[in-house]
Order: sequence, then C-alpha cells, then structure tokens
Amino acid sequence: LWHDWPLDVDAMNEAARGLLGEHDFAAYCKKREGATTIRTLQELSLVRGEDGIVTATVRADAFCHNMVRSLIGALLFVGDGHRGP
Repeated sequence: LWHDWPLDVDAMNEAARGLLGEHDFAAYCKKREGATTIRTLQELSLVRGEDGIVTATVRADAFCHNMVRSLIGALLFVGDGHRGP
C-alpha cells in the first residue's frame, strides 16, 4: 500500500492496542448472512524499517472478509492525523 503522507507509527500502535482482544468487528468486515463477526485479535502492530517502509503484523483467531484491509485503513487515518488514537 502506497501512502504519500508522513505517518505517526506510535499513534497507530496506540490505537491498535485498543483493538486487541475479543470484539465484534462488524464495522471492519463485509457482512455475510449467518457468519459471526466476533473475533479475537491477538496481535496488531506496526514497525517502520530503516528503509522507511511501515510493516504491519496482524494475527487473530480468524478474519472476516476485508477485516485486515479495514483495520489498516482505520489506522492510516490515525497515523496521518485525521483521527486520534
């Protein structure tokens, strides 16, 4: 994913910590009839490498459709200052 603005990785990680654990991630998932959106997010962390590239690690008991993409998109809003952690 190319993002052409500076990112505050510390703020993104602070916001990510609030998402850890078991939650209903319906806001981050494409709705599917009969499927649960309750997931346990075990790890969500971001690291900026020496080359400036930010790498995200996301681990959960299961993912629903578009969940990772939506989570990272929300964290980008935090990282570029559009939303607070």
